Amino acid sequence: MRLPGPARLSATAAIALVLLAGCDGTGNEVLPTGNQAEASQQVQSYFRGLAAIVAGQGRGRQVGLGPAPCEGRKGETAADDRYYIQGTYDLPFAADRDQQAVFQLLETSWKAEGYEFTEPLDRLPSGDWTLTVRNPTDGYKISVTGYDHILRALIFSPCYLPPA
Repeated sequence: MRLPGPARLSATAAIALVLLAGCDGTGNEVLPTGNQAEASQQVQSYFRGLAAIVAGQGRGRQVGLGPAPCEGRKGETAADDRYYIQGTYDLPFAADRDQQAVFQLLETSWKAEGYEFTEPLDRLPSGDWTLTVRNPTDGYKISVTGYDHILRALIFSPCYLPPA
């Protein structure tokens, strides 16, 4: 069925508005502004929450924390100052805890918090487990992979533009 002229125009306008949401009218994504210290603190806060679920406390080791330039849709490095923060952490869990049970606990907890599963719980050929989620409210991502009795967590902020 073909819509009449005015209805077709309204439908086209509605589709265009949906496609341009989050864009600046030229098709470019509009990024939030944020400073690196605040984004780093938020990454660390996500790690503390993860550690509380896995180990019941904030023990663990920060392997790295810092900014990196954002990439474009084709993998090119952004020409402006947009950045994201990546935190890398190792979190041991008790030798008597099964890795699969730890990952299922994370999956259940994150599902209850409304996180999006960008890579579902999966068993790797090595027998270790992996899981990646995104918090839809702020865009932060958490990717976890098990290695024996250590959970390696990579936590990413969304891309930000530095404050003007």
